[in-house]
Formats: sequence, structure tokens, C-alpha cells
Amino acid sequence: TRVRRMLWALGLLLLACLAAADDSVVEFHHAPPGGSLTFSGCAKCNQNWGVLQVGTSDLKAYHPVWADPPNGGCVNQSAANVTNSHLFRGDGVAVMFTRGACLFSAMVEAASLGGAAAVFIVNAGNRTAVIPGGSNYSSFQGTVCMLDAAAGRAVTNSSVITVYYPEFAVLDASASIFLVVALGVLVIGSSWNTHNERERLRQRGSRQGGSINAGGAPERSEDQQLMTKGTILFFIVFASGFLLLLYFFYKYLIYLLLVGFGLFGALSNYEHVSALLSQTAAWRKTVDLPYSPKTPWLALAIIAGSLGLSIAWGFTRSEDYSWVLQDILGISILITMIRVVTIPNLKIATGLLCVLLLYDVFFVFITPYITADGSSVMVNAATGNQTQVDDNGCESYSNMMPFLLRVPALSRPACSCPHYSMLGFGDIALPGFVVAMTLRFDYALVINGAKPRTFLKRYSYFLTTLTAYLLGLISAFVAASQMEMAQPALLYLSPAVLLSIWIPGWFRGHLTQLKDLEGFLGYLPPRATSANNQRSESTDGDESRDRLLDDNDSDSA
Repeated sequence: TRVRRMLWALGLLLLACLAAADDSVVEFHHAPPGGSLTFSGCAKCNQNWGVLQVGTSDLKAYHPVWADPPNGGCVNQSAANVTNSHLFRGDGVAVMFTRGACLFSAMVEAASLGGAAAVFIVNAGNRTAVIPGGSNYSSFQGTVCMLDAAAGRAVTNSSVITVYYPEFAVLDASASIFLVVALGVLVIGSSWNTHNERERLRQRGSRQGGSINAGGAPERSEDQQLMTKGTILFFIVFASGFLLLLYFFYKYLIYLLLVGFGLFGALSNYEHVSALLSQTAAWRKTVDLPYSPKTPWLALAIIAGSLGLSIAWGFTRSEDYSWVLQDILGISILITMIRVVTIPNLKIATGLLCVLLLYDVFFVFITPYITADGSSVMVNAATGNQTQVDDNGCESYSNMMPFLLRVPALSRPACSCPHYSMLGFGDIALPGFVVAMTLRFDYALVINGAKPRTFLKRYSYFLTTLTAYLLGLISAFVAASQMEMAQPALLYLSPAVLLSIWIPGWFRGHLTQLKDLEGFLGYLPPRATSANNQRSESTDGDESRDRLLDDNDSDSA
């Protein structure tokens, strides 16, 4: 139980991480004599010399002129005496060099003295393409790019070249995957949380002899966490402190988080799979182990599989496909968190989301004005601020924070570097605690005599809050895409979720019950058993209510 509580606290550390990357890769097109423009390959451009156009509308066409010879033109000569520099003069003329002819800055200076409008450097052999660098960016105000080797060698003096930044979709298609995952996690986690609360209330009713309205909050099992004002205060202090430690000591603490993520994921997977299979015949086949007699064989197999999945993720987390394993573990952890944590009333829900909204905004938007390098503490803690360049010249991150969901961007152009859309656990779990509370409130209405006749009315608060959450998440994705910077998703999610409860609650006159949900729930009478074949005495209204409740039980099973 102590380990479980520690892992639960660890799983709440990262609250917001919607990332956007700015790629330096552009698309390069050229046309043969008399032909139309065709896609040729990718280019790396340095916009310190000249800013590229975004999109294909009214593109500027360049007419290439190869330096003579292509691998010379400035070797062992001053830029002023470059061979045939007069050939470069003319509107839209681009001088072509082969990489290795001389320094990039010397190529640019030679082209500038020759009157060229652009410099295209064709990569050589199997070398990794890079962004051409220089030291005197004020000497030339044109396009400077390195082209793919194969495509660059096909360019002749009669070709036409265009180069530009490709346009990105306003909302990447990967956002739809996040919406589906978030919806599934919230529905499963909320249903499981409500089921546990319902069984707890029935146990309380059984101890009270079947009385309906004895009042008082039933006790919870050790693995259930009740959110209180003290819990919120502890979490804010603990998360803020740990986030600052990550900012300064990330390279050391990241290994603690990697191990914690793997263990938490294995524990969650075991609990979920064992809950599904514990009623099967295979579960009754046991083996006696030291300190654990009559252990089901199936439980041992589930433990081995859960640990194996976490270990496999640990060894492959730097691979391109590791996001699949990470998301499987992450989804399992998120369901566990929503299942275990209970928000007792609307007052605690409002305090939680409002305080965390301020926390999120501060560490994403305010800390850049405080830190020495102008970086965001939240973003650096999420990414590790350990940028590296892979073999394709694209930025990547080593040992990235694991407590987030990752999905490859699906709408990126051909020349774009690989990019992942990311969503922090807190952006699902924290609003998810409140969404689960609304499902419990819908059940509380049934317990207290409501007789909803349709599915929409039976789950009105839950469906309204769930819809508001999805709309808030879409808003966060659109904002991240348009602003091209990390967004604190709770800035959009917290108001959406809270308003979807407060406004209907005010119009329907339920605010008093929402603010005292524990007392409003009371507890349920015990289920009738076939052993005694008796049913507790109740009024007609109570019988009707129990039938509705049992129907709801089957709906959420």
C-alpha cells in the first residue's frame, strides 16, 4: 500500500506538456528544361541570411548557375577573385556549390560579390545534411540552403528551383487520437471509480442493517484516495518543489522517474488484467509459494507479462516505436489514477482545478521571465532540455519525461523532421477526477429518487462535463498549433469542466447537493442474496430506485 501511494503521487508530477517544434527542414523543387516543377527532396536553410517563404503561393523561382568548377570556385582564392563570379549576376540567379569546396561563409561571400540572389550547396556523398552556418550574416540577404545530394546533382543550369517552408495543418490529425484515448480513459476510469463507490456504499448499508438514510461517509479501502484541502496543498508544494529539482538536476532525477513509471505501469496493468480474469476458471488453479500460499498460476503469468512490458519499454524507449509501449503503460496508469482518486464534492473540485490552473500558467508562462536563459521550467522539465541531433540532422531528446502520452504527428510534410504531439498525464487525470465525480452525482440522483427515462438524462452531468472536457482539449491543441509554443492545457480544460458543472447545477437547483456529495450519497441497502431468498423491506419508491440502480450497474459493467 505504501508503494502504491508513493507511485500514485509520482504519477501526478507532470501537469501540462503540449509541445510544438520549429523545424529547419524545407521542401526543394526543381524543373527540367520545358518541364513542370516536381518534388525533388529536402533542404536545410539558414534564415539568418534570408527568410524563407511559407507555402507555395507566388513562389520566387531561382535560376541555378554552377560554380566553375562545381567543387571549386573559391578554393585557395579570395572571395573577390572567385572564378567566373560574373556569371552569377542577374535577377533570381542562384550559385550552386558542391559541399567541401570551401567554408560556407566563403561561398556566401563569393555569391554576394557576384550578385547572386541565393546560394545552394549540394550535399556530398553520404554525409549528413546540415544548416549552412556563417559568421557575417549582414553580408548577404538571400536564400542559403543545403540540398539533398541526389536531387542537387540533377540540377542543371537550365533548371528552375523553388524552396520554401511547407504549410502545416491547423490541427494535426494526431489530435484525434488523443481525443479518443482521453475519452476512453475518462469513461473507463470514471465507471470503475463509481463502481467502487457503489460497492462501498452497499457495504455501509449492510453494516447499518439495510437502513436507507443513516447518513455519514462510509470508510474507504486503503488503495482509495480521498482528495481534501490538505491533499491539494500537499500536492502543490510537493509538485512545485520536485519540478524545480527536475529543472536543475534533471539528468539525475530522470532515472528515478523512469523506474517509477515502469513500476507504476506494471502495477496498473496487473491490477486491470487480474480484475478481468479473477472470476474465470483458470484463476482457481493455484500454486503454493513461500509466503504466498495458493497463488493463482494466472496471476504469476500476468505479473511476468506486466513487468516484461515495462522492461521492454525501458530498453527501447529511444526507438521510434517506443511511443506505443509508453502509451500502453500510460493509459493503464491514467485509468488507475482516476479509479483510485475520489473528489468528495464540488468545492474540492473547484479548488483543485483553480489552484492547478494557476500553477500550470506560472510554470509555463511566468517562469521564462524569471529564469536566467528565459526558458520555461515546465517545458524544460518535460523535455529534459537535452537537445541532440540525430543522423538526419533533426532534433531529438534523450531520456524524455515518461509521464506523458506521445503520438507521432500525422500531418507533417515529407521534409519535416519526425515530431511527436504530447499530452501530459495531468491534463487527463486531474480533470478526470472531476469528471468521475459527476458520474457519481448522476448515480446519487438515482439513489435519492430520480427516475430518468433516457440515457442522456440518466447521465446528464457526466455527459455534459465529458463533452466540455473534449472541447477544452481541442481548444488547447488549436492554441498550441497556432502559437507554435507549449500551452498549459489546464488553461482551457479547467474553465470548461467547471463551468459545465456550475451552470447546469445552478439552473437545476443541484448546487447544494453537489457541494455535499458525500452526504447526498448516503449509502445503499445490501443486495438480496439467493441464500436467504429474501429481500429487505422497502417502499414502492425504494424498489423503483433499486431497479434503476441495478440497470445502471449493468450499463457501466
